[in-house]
Amino acid sequence: VHPPIRGGFVDSRSPLRGHHLPQFGRSDDALGYRSVLVARESLLTPELGFWAKAREVATLPANGEWLAWLDSKGIDFALARPDRLLFGAGPSSALQATLEQYGSRIRFA
Repeated sequence: VHPPIRGGFVDSRSPLRGHHLPQFGRSDDALGYRSVLVARESLLTPELGFWAKAREVATLPANGEWLAWLDSKGIDFALARPDRLLFGAGPSSALQATLEQYGSRIRFA
């Protein structure tokens, strides 16, 4: 087990930044090598879908093991980098700021 990273491409405001996103089942096979946003279904709006598609971020509604994991951490979403380290995670009130920070720091091809 490696300690979480604290600097670099992470949201410095998120206490879970740099931690590993759990791998339930074969999630890597389904998601591929790209960022992923795991969130409570109520947060997955059409607008968020457009934001994610434009940035090639997979969205995953939290249910089953994912929902239990969010509950255990006391969070509503987790945004992970392609290497499955968390860029940021938190309550629904922090989602917009996390997305803005992610969007301002990523380069598009």
